Amino acid sequence: MSQASVTAPSWVIVGTGAVGSILGARLIQQGQSVHFVLRSPAESQPMQLIVTGHTEFSAPIKTHTAHSLQLIPPQAVWVFAVKAWQLEDALSAHGPALQQAQHIIISHNGLGAAEAMLQQLNPTQLIDWVTTHGGWRHSPQHTEHSGLGQSWLGFRHSSPRPTAPTWWPLFANALPPAEWHTNIALRRWHKLAINCAINPLAALANAPNGELQAPQYQGQLQAVCEEVAAVMAAELNLPVSASELLAQVQQVIQATAKNINSMLQDLRAQRPTEIDYLNGFVHKKGRQHKVPTPVNTMLWKEITQV
Repeated sequence: MSQASVTAPSWVIVGTGAVGSILGARLIQQGQSVHFVLRSPAESQPMQLIVTGHTEFSAPIKTHTAHSLQLIPPQAVWVFAVKAWQLEDALSAHGPALQQAQHIIISHNGLGAAEAMLQQLNPTQLIDWVTTHGGWRHSPQHTEHSGLGQSWLGFRHSSPRPTAPTWWPLFANALPPAEWHTNIALRRWHKLAINCAINPLAALANAPNGELQAPQYQGQLQAVCEEVAAVMAAELNLPVSASELLAQVQQVIQATAKNINSMLQDLRAQRPTEIDYLNGFVHKKGRQHKVPTPVNTMLWKEITQV
C-alpha cells in the first residue's frame, strides 16, 4: 500500500510527555493533523511545542482540554504515551471520546497498568507501542529527543485482527525504524526485563546506567533476568532464555551508559515511579505462578521506600 493511498486519520496525543511530543512533532512534520489534549485550559493557551536533539521542531500546535473534545474528528487515533501510574486517570478523563476512536495506542514502561479500565474498551481498538527512543522534558513545552531508538506496535488482542491498520505506513514513515508485531506481548515482556534490571539498580546507585557495568552489579543483573525469565515462561507458556535477556540488558547498559534513566529522574524530582509496574509486577506475577522472585521483590520494596 503506498502512502499516497492511505486515508490519514487525525492523531490525538494525550499530554506533552517526551515520547508523545516526539511522535506528535514527527507526524506534524509529515503533514499529519495532530491534536494535543492537555489537562487544564491554562495549559492549552496558544502553545508552541519545541523538540530538540534528534528531532528538530518548533511550531504552534492544536490543543484541547476535556471541555473541547467534541472538536476532535471521529475515528481519530489516540496516543496515550504516559507514565504507567497516570494511565488509568488519563483513560477515565477521556472515556466518552474514546468510544469514537479508531484505535487507542498505549505506551508506558512496565506491565499491568489500568487493566480494569482497558477491559471496558473495545478490544479491537487497543494497540501497544514499545519504543526505545529516549527523551526528557526541559519544560511542558520543550522536549529533548536524547536517544534514537526503534518502535514496535501490535494489537494487544491479536485475534481477530493481526494485520496492521491502514494508517500504519504513516506512523512508520514519521518515526522510523518501526515494525508491526503480531505478538506484541512478547516484545513488552522483553522491555520489562530490561527495565527491571537497569532502572532500579541505577536509581538506587544514583548514577547513570553505565555504573551497572561495574563488577558488583553483575550478580543482581543476572538474578533479575533469571527471575523475569521464569515468570515470563509461566505467564506466556513459552521457553525463555535468561541468558538472552541478560545479553539484551548488557547491550542497553552499554548503549545508554551516559543516560539518567526515567526512574532516577522521577526520584530526583520527587515524582511517583513506575516500580509497581516493573519489579512490583514481576513480584505479583511470581506469587500468582508460585515462582520465587526474591531479587525483584527486594528492588521493588527498596525503591518504594526511597
